Amino acid sequence: MGGHVIFSHYDYFDELLDAAVGSGPEYWNVHQRVSYVWIRERWVPYPFQNNLYCLPLEDKIECINGVIEATKLSASSQREKPTTFDEWILRVMGDGIANLFMRPYNFKVWAYPTTEMQCDWLGERVATVDAKKVIENVLRDEPAAGWGPNAVFRFPKHGGTGGIWKGVAALLPQERIHYGKEMKQIDLDNRIATFHDGSTIRYGKLLSTVPLDLVLSMLTAESFGNTLKLRSRLEYS
Repeated sequence: MGGHVIFSHYDYFDELLDAAVGSGPEYWNVHQRVSYVWIRERWVPYPFQNNLYCLPLEDKIECINGVIEATKLSASSQREKPTTFDEWILRVMGDGIANLFMRPYNFKVWAYPTTEMQCDWLGERVATVDAKKVIENVLRDEPAAGWGPNAVFRFPKHGGTGGIWKGVAALLPQERIHYGKEMKQIDLDNRIATFHDGSTIRYGKLLSTVPLDLVLSMLTAESFGNTLKLRSRLEYS
């Protein structure tokens, strides 16, 4: 099983999955997440920043010193909120964890420097650091308890992730589902989407999974301004 699983905090979403797949242990397996970071020729349990006990001594010292310094600065000053992901990492974890893991790992994930990413998206996606717990785990030489909303998750017994969305599609009016259509233009003023085969549909609300830079090239609307200019301002990898 790969690194991407489905989890939520929303009853409506959970009920939808039950309607699509079925509810009960005969339809779902419940798993405890098992994931590790390969670094310094060893496996470190995820999240890395909560399991420094696995590191070589010098790395432990550097990371713990960074956590302590970040905690002291956070407690002693009233600073503005961080504006970049990199600032957030340094303030929460310190430069030891930043240099050893967070910067190289996130560049691998996003193919974009943390110094040029904003941080409003974080939420529960990145584990924060509790200095006392980190130090205690190092001294006890034991792993931290499972962190995050996906520490325990469920996965369909049959059909995998694709089976979920096939089940969702089966709940919808079948005459409203069209496959193999390629979007050409989206008229925001009149709420009309035009496809390359010349067909059109009217919509009330439009949810697109097309990459944002491509969506902007499809939009037409007097009220929306110059979409090509907006597209040129996007930064992406």
